Amino acid sequence: MSETKIRSSAGTSVHRVELADGQLPDMACGVNGVAQPRWFRPTHIDVEFDPRGVVETRIYGLQIKQDGSLSERELDHRWRRQ
Repeated sequence: MSETKIRSSAGTSVHRVELADGQLPDMACGVNGVAQPRWFRPTHIDVEFDPRGVVETRIYGLQIKQDGSLSERELDHRWRRQ
């Protein structure tokens, strides 16, 4: 697992953590824990910080097709601070 800073602006910074294959199970695409019917295989996590802490977390990965193969399309599940 490796972490890199990928961008920063206006008091926030975003860090990316690359995941090893199978490090997280397949996930449903969604927002704040509400799942949608599309699934993806996690490949990396982006975490956005500001001076108060975590602003947003996104887990990204390639979409899983109905036949079980992976699409080129990247999906995510995100959680945003209220």
